[in-house]
Amino acid sequence: MYKYLAMVVLSCLRLQAQDFEPLIHKAWEHNAQLRAGGFALKAAEAQWRAAKSMFGPVASFGMQYTLATGGRSFSFPVGDLLNPVYSTLNQLTGTTDFPQIANVEEQFLPDNFYDARLRLTQPIYYPDLALQRDLRHGAIMLKAAELRAFKRLISKDVMQAVTNVRTARTALEIYASTGLQLREAARMTQSLVRQGAVLPTALSRLEGEMATVEAERAEGVTQLDNGLAYLEFLTGLTRDQIDVNFIEEGAYPPEIVQNTGRREELEQLEYSIRMQQTAVRREKQFHLPRLAAVADLGSQDFDFALSPYAMLGLNLEFSLYDHRAHRHRRSAAEAESQQLIAQKEHAEAQIDLQVRMALNGFYTASEQARMLETPVRSAEANHRDVMNRYREGVATYLELLDAQENLKRTRLQHALALQNAWMKWADATYASAAFPIE
Repeated sequence: MYKYLAMVVLSCLRLQAQDFEPLIHKAWEHNAQLRAGGFALKAAEAQWRAAKSMFGPVASFGMQYTLATGGRSFSFPVGDLLNPVYSTLNQLTGTTDFPQIANVEEQFLPDNFYDARLRLTQPIYYPDLALQRDLRHGAIMLKAAELRAFKRLISKDVMQAVTNVRTARTALEIYASTGLQLREAARMTQSLVRQGAVLPTALSRLEGEMATVEAERAEGVTQLDNGLAYLEFLTGLTRDQIDVNFIEEGAYPPEIVQNTGRREELEQLEYSIRMQQTAVRREKQFHLPRLAAVADLGSQDFDFALSPYAMLGLNLEFSLYDHRAHRHRRSAAEAESQQLIAQKEHAEAQIDLQVRMALNGFYTASEQARMLETPVRSAEANHRDVMNRYREGVATYLELLDAQENLKRTRLQHALALQNAWMKWADATYASAAFPIE
């Protein structure tokens, strides 16, 4: 039987699990750590978009203005070269149309010079940009998987918290019913005492038992208060807003028949492996060229005169040698990738074992809860019979107290067994990734 049960996995579980959705979604919205993770995801998406935008052109404006004096200079003897020629021409023409000129001396550092330009840069072949984009996309998927894993954990906490509240309320109902029955027995005992059928000590014993039940009820109220407080913490709702009545009284968890989910921990490892493999590809492309087109539109001159110019160029860059640093980085990335692959294999085996154990625990707990229905029915029938005989003066008050205690105990045992079944169901829901996560 258990071999068959271990082979089946969650399907109709999904329909029942969706009944928890209102409280679970409230818990997701209220959890501050989950909201922080959402902002981290938005940051990762923005970084991915920034990596994609690097494929487009980049425009920048720059201006340089210099004032200089001294430094190296060069001399050009233009006067020594042309003045004799100009003198001869003046003599031949009998004029002074050709004046004497001085030698020129210019410094290398430009004085009162500006250069203003608008530069456009367009990557043409940059392998690193595609790898950077892939890494950023992998970071998005990894962060999203982390958020889904945390959401799944919160969903299990909500399911178990609801189960605890329902069980605490059931226990209070059992204590209230027991108290009511004891008060009825005390009323009958008072009548029997007046008739002299029983001793007054029977009434004292019943009153003591009622005090014990009241003390147990007070402890149950505390458990219910703690359960509701935890649900308030998880969902941010007030007690009046928390509704756990979607589970019928005494209802059993649904059967488990088909698996429809996948654990986010495996997805995280898969995305981490892909990112490491991308890092390996990046190091393998160390020697590939990087080519970009550059266009400058600007003006440069002395004394802020306007002298427009345009220039178009290509930038080509090769990485030739880095003392084998890229090889070591590639070896490290390959080793980390293999490490993650081994971790993923181990995680798959662990999760498979966790699912099988959770399913076995769930079915065993459900079976145990169903088995306790017979003792409850037997205790109820025995209590009715003893109560009738006590009313007729045939049974003793000790028999009545024993029947009452047995009824209370078996009902509480069944309630706790049912609680355990629902807790195991929540564990199986979590282990099998059956609850739909956005």
